[in-house]
Order: sequence, then C-alpha cells, then structure tokens
Amino acid sequence: MSLFIIGLCGGLLSSFLGIGAGSIFVPVLVIFYKIPQLSAQAYSLAVIFPIAILSASIYYKKGAFDTNIAKKLIIFSVIGVIIGSLLASIMPTIILRKLFGIVLMYAAIKNWNASA
Repeated sequence: MSLFIIGLCGGLLSSFLGIGAGSIFVPVLVIFYKIPQLSAQAYSLAVIFPIAILSASIYYKKGAFDTNIAKKLIIFSVIGVIIGSLLASIMPTIILRKLFGIVLMYAAIKNWNASA
C-alpha cells in the first residue's frame, strides 16, 4: 500500500467526515508497515497538524465554526497532548494498541447507531 494513498485517504476522510486522520494512519502504519504503535502515533500527529490547519481555514471561511470555542479547545487540548504523550511513552505497546482499538470500536458503534 502506497504512502500516497494512505495520505490521500487520511486527508480526505479527516476533512470530509471530521474524523481524525490518525484513525486511518495509525492502524495502516502499524499493520502494513510494521511501524511501532508509538512511532505511528507520532507520525500521525505530525501529519495531522497541516491537515487540520488547512481544513479548519476552509471551514472558517464558510462560517462553520466559532473561533472563541476553537481557542478554548486549543488550550485544553495542549494540556491533554502533553499528558497523553507522556503517558503513551511509558505505557506498554500492547496496552496502547488495545486502547486504540477500543476507542475506534466505540466510535464506530456510536456512529453506526447514530445513522440508523
């Protein structure tokens, strides 16, 4: 599987559906490229930044969000990122992978039920 296709799908799905591109990037990098979970998460986070900025700017131009809410989310997200990345760096990989799978399954079930 080509990194071009992975990047294209991740960017398309994250901006089109509002899902995190990490839900595409991390499993593909771990399963198909045999990249360690922690490294895949780091790559995903590095790639998500420009995707998020570009996508948010397009939505902003359409008047789709309030910048005051975004500013508050940014502040609390930065705190969460610091804590989360420190925890992930000391957590056993198997636990990280299982937690990631649980979160993806929960999101999938909630979205599936919401569409019914």
